[in-house]
Amino acid sequence: MSVLVRTRCTFSVFIALLLGLSQPGLADEHRIEGEGTGAFVVEDGKVDPDTYEGYIVYTRACMACHGPDGLGSSFAPNLVRAVERRGWENFAGTIAAGREVQPGQVMPSFADDPYVMGNIPNLFSYLRARGEGGLGRGRPQIIESMQEEAEQEEAEQEIVDQEEGVEPKDRDDRKDPDRKDQKQGDQKQEKTETDSDEENNEDEVEE
Repeated sequence: MSVLVRTRCTFSVFIALLLGLSQPGLADEHRIEGEGTGAFVVEDGKVDPDTYEGYIVYTRACMACHGPDGLGSSFAPNLVRAVERRGWENFAGTIAAGREVQPGQVMPSFADDPYVMGNIPNLFSYLRARGEGGLGRGRPQIIESMQEEAEQEEAEQEIVDQEEGVEPKDRDDRKDPDRKDQKQGDQKQEKTETDSDEENNEDEVEE
């Protein structure tokens, strides 16, 4: 069985897009085709690169409260079901603005987190794939043919970045915030070690 939903959207237009899907009946497979936010591809338990990125975003930003695989926890709701009930606009708006679930319990806003904000469509795709697409629990794999396409797109983006003067380190930070945090930590540690060495040298000179 395969579930196919084709199209991608960029962050610059995702707020303006509405979910628009059609579901023709087929005898030997479940096929969903259309245009709009929430596009995904699930084939034999593997997914398209954007849906995989949505899984990564979920594990970094959502799992601590909502539990593994979008299934909810003792204090945060099941997001797989929430996506099915509330739809795209409500989902994106809640992530951007936050929401008071009940007195004393607040869903935080991610408006100041560019990584999460830039990947809301991918996160939405992942949660839809978990529900409508029948994607299993755990870390999915990327469909091999689509991985090659994604690598080609990344190479083309690197060329554009070079033309616009984007440094490689900035491009890596933009894709992986954990790398940026680690780099900043290394820089702080290096500065501390340098300051310590300078103090030791000053003490030796005074002696």
